[in-house]
Formats: sequence, structure tokens, C-alpha cells
Amino acid sequence: MPAAKPRKKSAHPTSSPRKSKTPVTKTGKPAKNPPVKASTKVVTSAKKTDKAKSTGKQLNPPYNKSSERDKKSTSGKRANNKKKSPGKINSKRQNKTTAAALSGFREHNVRSNGIRLHTGEWWGDGPVVICIHGMTANFKSFSLLAEKLQGEGCHVLAYDLRGRGRSDKPTGPLNIEVHADDLLGLLNALGVQQATLIGHSLGAFIALKFAAKYPDRVTGLVLLDGGARLSLPRRLKSLALVRQSARRLKQRYANPQAYLAHVYASPLLRRRNSRCDEFLLYELEMKDDGRWGTATPPETIEAELNSMGASLSYGKILFRLLTSPLSFVTQALKNRPYEPGTIKAPALVIRAGHYNIKPQDDFLPQKAAEKLARDLKGAPVVTLNDSNHFEMLFLEDPQRDKIISDFIRKINN
Repeated sequence: MPAAKPRKKSAHPTSSPRKSKTPVTKTGKPAKNPPVKASTKVVTSAKKTDKAKSTGKQLNPPYNKSSERDKKSTSGKRANNKKKSPGKINSKRQNKTTAAALSGFREHNVRSNGIRLHTGEWWGDGPVVICIHGMTANFKSFSLLAEKLQGEGCHVLAYDLRGRGRSDKPTGPLNIEVHADDLLGLLNALGVQQATLIGHSLGAFIALKFAAKYPDRVTGLVLLDGGARLSLPRRLKSLALVRQSARRLKQRYANPQAYLAHVYASPLLRRRNSRCDEFLLYELEMKDDGRWGTATPPETIEAELNSMGASLSYGKILFRLLTSPLSFVTQALKNRPYEPGTIKAPALVIRAGHYNIKPQDDFLPQKAAEKLARDLKGAPVVTLNDSNHFEMLFLEDPQRDKIISDFIRKINN
């Protein structure tokens, strides 16, 4: 997939819909269900999404119908409209990343919980997988893994959390409870009854909260380097890494190249590749002063941390702890994603084994991962030794891909 290009800031926080010509048959009548080309990004307006929701219809093309079926329909063959059994990966496409499997991708806006969520969608005829990104990230962080799972037949969706990327940025509370309700609205708008959730970092906490609150909508959980309860010293170490990652959100840059140079100077990303470039350029936009900056404001991260009893400023944390200690503790407890024994869905815990800046600064220590696994009915714990927290989604990793695809196949078989 080509790297995303930085965009100029528009009056609207999300991309505007593009007009497309509808193919016609030789008789002059519009062709039914024209296929979407791989290189075309389709942006669905909020109005269209709301219409799909109100009529109970799914977005075109519907789930459980592969891009291969669309290809056959254009050649005049009768399409097979029989729905696939939900939760099964098409065995004929296992371990195959074919051109047909990679042809179905689009970006569009979905109306959810009163806002628009900018969503990436990789079509497949197997189980639905929803990917939830981390604190300072965007949906592009899942591009590599999504394509791998699409090659296994999965129908994958990843979206920008509210306040991030090209999703709406409303004022008001920002916490995992709100994100869980946003995810419910996304599933409802797209007509998805159940899905496997893959959450990275903050996304893992959101996935757990959703599974505890809406258990009937979850077939399984894949938790990537997040979701565990940490000791105070460990939480402070994690906060230091979030602060390091969030620095890029405050800066302004002369051009996109200057932005990339600044980010790659950080020790958090040891190895540069096209996936990292795509992720970073996607979130970049030209500001009113003619300089470049990210589409995610630092105020979003501050509000998210406040819901956890934290802040980007150590001084604010200390002040709150000294002046309102009870409120500090209450807020932290309120934002817990789950209570032990409340998660019924099968789960898989994957941690990054390489340190981020210095040894012993991992987001998900081994002991914390094992405690999380016990709370989740003995979920397996896997360590990716060659990747840190930020690299684990951007680097090619056959071990990661196989473990996740095998888990999805098992729980949907």
C-alpha cells in the first residue's frame, strides 16, 4: 500500500467525499454493485452512513462477501448470495496474500455516538476483526497487521479514536468508557453483531472495557502490550514514554521532511520503514500559519490522561495528589477497564520484549502480563523479543502474524 500523503488543513476535520462515476451496461442502465478499485479511497459521508443504519442495511459491499465475488459479478456470472458462517476463516485463503484479497480497501467516515469516526476497512469474507490503536496513534498503525489478516480471509476494520487523526474532536469527557460506547456505535452502524477485538496499548484497555460492558458482542480479545494493572512506579515509567511520544503533537514543522526527521531522532523508533512513514504522514496537516503539525491536539492526550489520574505535566500530578488525594485515587479506580472474572471472551496477551529507551521500561512487564492472563481465564502470554512497544505493529513479524491468525481461526472455528 502506498504511503499516506500529508494533507492540507480543510474547514472540515475529515476528508470530503469524492464524486465517482457509476459504470453503465451496454443497454445504458447503471451497473449493479460496481467494484471498488484498490487504489481508490472511498469516503462515505455521515448522511450515507446514517441511512444505512436506519434501513438496517450494511455498507456496500456487505460483510461475508469477498472481493473475489465482486470480481465474478462484473464478468456476468451469478453471485453466490449465501452468507458465510460467521466466525470461520475461508480455508482456501489461509496463508495466501493474493491480489484479490488485497484489492478491497477503503477509508470512510462512520457516524457513531454523535460523532464521525474515520475508519479504514479491509474487506474479507471471514470473521470481523476490529483494531483499536494506542494513546497517541491513529488507525494507520494497524495497516500491516490488517493486510496480513485480510490475506487470511478476515474482514478488518481500524478507526481513529475520537480526538485523534481524522475523526471528530468534540469537547467533553474522554475516557475508556466513552471509547467503548463509540465502538458500540461503530458496530451498530456497520451492522456487525460480533467481532474479535485487537487493542494496542490504550486500545487494549478499551477492548477490555468493551468486553466487560458488552460481552455478547465480542468473540475474542487480542491484547497487544496493554490492559494490565501496573504498580505506581511502573505507571510513572509508562507515563514518561507517553510524554516522549506526545512531544511531536506539540511541535510545528517547516515541511513533512522536517517532521519525519524529528520523529526518527527519537529512540522510540529504532528502525525506519515505509509503514512508519505512512503512519506519520497520515496524521500530518498544514496549519493556519502555513507550517505543519499533527491532526491530534495535545489537549486530547491530556484529557485522556486526566481520566486516569495522570497528566503530561508531573507538576499537575503532584499538585492534584497533594490537594485532592481522594479524588485522585477515585478517578484512577473509576477508569479501570474490568474487574476480575467479568471477561468471558477468550483472550490472547502479546507483549513487546525489547525495551523502549532503556531496560526495564516496558509497558507490559512479564509479571503484569501473567496476572492479566490469570484474570482472563488463563489466556496465553506471548513475548515478541525483537520489538519494543512502538515497533511491534510496524515491523514484519511472521511469529506475530501466525499467533494472531491461529487464535482468530481457533475461536471462530
